[in-house]
Amino acid sequence: AWHLVSITNSNDVELAHFYYTGSTESYSTRVTRTENKLIETGTEYNGILANSRNLRYFKPERINSWATIEATTKKLSRILFRDGSKYDFEPSTQTNPENGGVYLSQIFLKDKSDVTYRTITLDHSKKTTTKIEQQPNGGYSRLSDPSQRLWLNGVTIGTFPEAQEYLFEYFDNDNFLAVDSENVDHWGYENGDFRKVLHNSHGYFYYDYSAVSRGVLTKITYPTGGTKNFAFEPHTFTHENGNEELDDYNENPLNENPDTHSHEFNVSVCSSYNDIDDGGDGVDITHNQDVTIQVNVIPNI
Repeated sequence: AWHLVSITNSNDVELAHFYYTGSTESYSTRVTRTENKLIETGTEYNGILANSRNLRYFKPERINSWATIEATTKKLSRILFRDGSKYDFEPSTQTNPENGGVYLSQIFLKDKSDVTYRTITLDHSKKTTTKIEQQPNGGYSRLSDPSQRLWLNGVTIGTFPEAQEYLFEYFDNDNFLAVDSENVDHWGYENGDFRKVLHNSHGYFYYDYSAVSRGVLTKITYPTGGTKNFAFEPHTFTHENGNEELDDYNENPLNENPDTHSHEFNVSVCSSYNDIDDGGDGVDITHNQDVTIQVNVIPNI
C-alpha cells in the first residue's frame, strides 16, 4: 500500500520526513452459511441414507465458510520536521483483539533538543463480545463470547493535574458482536435479540431495532465539563404498509404494520374430563402481542 514518506517545498527542501514500523495483522471475513434442506421428507429416505454409497449424492446439511487474510502493514512511528523537532507515535504493548496487531497508545511532541513538551495519551479498553447460542431445550440464551473488541474510552492531553481529558461513551457496547459472529441474518446484519427478553420458550430470532445503533458514539465529555451528544435514528419513510402514504414519520418511525392478523386452529377432541394432554397443535409466539382465545365446549352427554 502507498504511504507518505516526506514533504518537500518547491526548492526540493525536505520539510518533514515520516517513519514507520511494521505490524502483522490478521483479518477474518464474516461467516457465509449455506443450508440445504430436503423438499420432501418421508420414511423412504431412511433406506436411501442407510446405503453409504448414496450419501455422496446428498449435499451437506450446512456449510460454513470464511476467509482469513494476514498482512504486514505500516504504522506511523515518527514525524521529523526540518528544525529537528519531532512527533513520536508509541504503539501499544498489547495486541489489538480484532486483528492481532498493535494500536496507537501515546503521542509525544518533542522539541529539537528531544525534550517532550506535550503528551497525548489514548485510553483503550477491551470488552468481551456477546453471542446467542441454542440451548439443549431448543431455546436461545445470551452468552459471553471468547473474543473481544477494542474501544477508545478517552484522550488525555498533557499530564495531571493540568491534563485535559476527553471522554467517549457508546451505545450498548457491552452487547457488541464479535467480528466473526454467526448471529447474523441472510444479509449479514445482526438478528440476535439482545433486549433482555426471555425467549427460552421458543427457537426464533427476531430483529432488534436497537441493533442499528449498537456501538456508535453517543457522547463526548470535554475537559470543561461540557458535553456533546449524538442521536441516531433509522431512515425515514414516506409510505407504510407498502402503499399507504404516511403523513407524519413520527407516527410510525419503525414502519410497523398495525394490521390485525388472525390464525385459527382446532385441538383434538377430548373424550372425557381429565388432566391428560390429548395433543393438538402448538403455536410459538415470538413477539409481545395480544392474544384472544375463544373456546367452544360441547359436552358429551
